[in-house]
Amino acid sequence: MNAPTSHRFFRVLLAPALFALVSACAATAGGDAPPLRGTVWQLGADGPRAPHIRLDDKEPRFVGYGGCNRLLGGYTLEGPRLRFEGIGASRRACADDDGSEDRFLAALGGVRGWRIEGGKLKLLSEGGGTLLDLRPGKAPP
Repeated sequence: MNAPTSHRFFRVLLAPALFALVSACAATAGGDAPPLRGTVWQLGADGPRAPHIRLDDKEPRFVGYGGCNRLLGGYTLEGPRLRFEGIGASRRACADDDGSEDRFLAALGGVRGWRIEGGKLKLLSEGGGTLLDLRPGKAPP
């Protein structure tokens, strides 16, 4: 195999495999990290109104709470890529609405990736910036 042919072989076959392996390793934080799916991921401190989400571990759907309304929708997960789809909320009227639930929903709508780092779930934008920094929370009542 001459040099141009071997270089092309690397680019076409080995480079994508290496990228997938590195991406998969980057998306997890080791054996002690809670799993992405099935864990309640919460924004901020514990409390009855803490926004949170939980990705179903069997079906590509999620449920959650935005601080006033219950949330639901679907998701697509492909390695380090994550996208929330068809996000819906119960839309109750909330007396103390400060816009934080709308910001939480907007951030979920912009998610394109994820990684668990230091036991926390970082939901990432298309460019890799952190949109939401969530921690494992308690299962809602």
